[in-house]
Amino acid sequence: MDLFRQLLSMPGGLVLGGDGRADSPGHSAKYGSYTTMELRLNKVIDIQLVQSNEVGSSNAMEKEGFIRSMVLLAEHGLAVDSIITDWHPQIQKYMRENMPDVTHYYDVWHVAKGFIRSIEKVSKECPEVKPWLKSISNHMYWCAASSHGQSPDVIVAKWQSLGNHIQNKHSNHGPLFPACLHDDPGTQTKPKKWLKPSTKGCEKVVDMINKTQVLRDVRKLSPGQQTSNVEAFHSLIIRFAPKSVHFSFLGMLTRLCLAAMHYNENAGQES
Repeated sequence: MDLFRQLLSMPGGLVLGGDGRADSPGHSAKYGSYTTMELRLNKVIDIQLVQSNEVGSSNAMEKEGFIRSMVLLAEHGLAVDSIITDWHPQIQKYMRENMPDVTHYYDVWHVAKGFIRSIEKVSKECPEVKPWLKSISNHMYWCAASSHGQSPDVIVAKWQSLGNHIQNKHSNHGPLFPACLHDDPGTQTKPKKWLKPSTKGCEKVVDMINKTQVLRDVRKLSPGQQTSNVEAFHSLIIRFAPKSVHFSFLGMLTRLCLAAMHYNENAGQES
């Protein structure tokens, strides 16, 4: 009840993080749970457990869990300001069509991980790209973290400036983000080799930076809260419900609730 009162009094609505979890490795899980967390409070506020035969396939469980959680919050009069999730096309579509007034952000780690995988494939063919992998990932994080309260167009402009930066061009990026903000590259202790314009590796990386889908994802990067605490809770669940052990529906639901109670009781305590 105390948590419910806290949720009702949250200024501007709830800032939620959500993610799904399968009960077993692979793509043939029997159960899928969906966790919804108020990220500013670092508290699990809802867990939905879905059985695969309820929705036709294991792939549809995450969307169903998300929908049930959103319906439950609405029934209790809890307004949602924004939701941070991973890149899940079914949830994207549902929110676009049914929750247009709620801001949908992507967790930066998930987007960066997917993008770097693509760049790693390029680096196998073009070794000069490999030293830039970490810097490219860091740049995506910086684009989001440095753009709180700014237009998504600014985040995209910062991201696209990377195409110039890797070629040792640090100004005249565009009107929204005209120049890099870092110190003179010549003062770096361990400078990386710049990618040469018009080379295969450079062209491929620049093309990937400016891909339409990538730019759409960058526009929706969360500038503040992320879903790392949801991932931490999912790691905790393994201690209550190991994926190598089969449980009944009620047994699994009970263990999920115990895990949530344990997490909420200990959230915020110093280790």
